[in-house]
Amino acid sequence: MKAKFVTILLLVVAVGVFLGGCCKRAVKEEAPPPSPKVEEKVVALESVYFNFDKATLTQEAKTILERNIQVLKENPNVKVSIQGNTSAIASEQYNQMLSERRATAVEGFLIKGGIAADRLSKVGYGKTKLQMPEPNPNKTESAAAKTNRRVDFKIIVQ
Repeated sequence: MKAKFVTILLLVVAVGVFLGGCCKRAVKEEAPPPSPKVEEKVVALESVYFNFDKATLTQEAKTILERNIQVLKENPNVKVSIQGNTSAIASEQYNQMLSERRATAVEGFLIKGGIAADRLSKVGYGKTKLQMPEPNPNKTESAAAKTNRRVDFKIIVQ
């Protein structure tokens, strides 16, 4: 009796394995529907750099700003913050005013280039947001000082 029970049990398991394999082949697995493609667009604006103690745009800065104007025209839903910066040379008060004048110069160029004023905001940070530390702030033409004399752009609305 035990032998008959074991034989039946083995037969049931064998049939189950066979049918399970058959069933797996017979069932068509459906792939999940493809998710809708969301197109991400990266908008990047180049920083512009200034000569020591100046808020006037160099020819190189104007060329960069022309490219930035084109990017902004191609992306009319983008608003930006124009962020003026200075090197570590001079007082906080002087650098604050200089950074604001730099931001104003860039803003004026963008507006003249056809960018609506309501898409732009500006702020001067003075020497509070140095991109590179200046171990010797009296070296006006050090690589660090040149890097810090800039206007950056921050995308604030897309």
